[in-house]
Amino acid sequence: MGKSTLTQAITDHLETAGLSVHMFREMEIEDHPAFVEVMKQFVVSGEATRPALLRAADTYLKLVDGLAQVIVLDALFPYLPSLLAWGDTDVEITEFFAQMAGLLSNFEVVEIHLIGDLEAGLKRAGSREGGDWLAKHIKKVSGYRGAPNVSTLEDAADYLDVLALRSTMLLKNAPWTVAFINADNGIESATTEALDALKMSVL
Repeated sequence: MGKSTLTQAITDHLETAGLSVHMFREMEIEDHPAFVEVMKQFVVSGEATRPALLRAADTYLKLVDGLAQVIVLDALFPYLPSLLAWGDTDVEITEFFAQMAGLLSNFEVVEIHLIGDLEAGLKRAGSREGGDWLAKHIKKVSGYRGAPNVSTLEDAADYLDVLALRSTMLLKNAPWTVAFINADNGIESATTEALDALKMSVL
């Protein structure tokens, strides 16, 4: 949906405005010291336990507390896409959110959640990434716990729509500020809306 592009745009804007920013890129989780246990579990089973995720979050937050005026994360906390893919129930995720909120108590948190046409988003990502990215992503979705028979782009988009609806409902009740932004309006619009949400909440 353009989350990494949006993350970079927000970071660039805040730095231009004179703020110190620490940005965590999604792929950094693979070799970040805070996530060693999580990655070991993931390599073995393709999943990580909720307690391991919380321990990693606690370690990471202690490392970055005071590191910069603003910490910008590219799809890390609250791990919602992973929890949904691994079959966690809404009750389990809600309880997990409450525990995450306790760890985040020293921070003013704003989650930017992109919504929009998932099939169109997958097509854009496939064109951007090239190669067999789209086929691999469809296969990845087919492996989600509880997923129906997923073999085509349409199948994947339909199931991701179901998970997106659950995400929206869960995040509407999250114990931190969540801004829902339509990615279909383009990166400039999404960046403006995201920055407005940050100004209203923490800047």
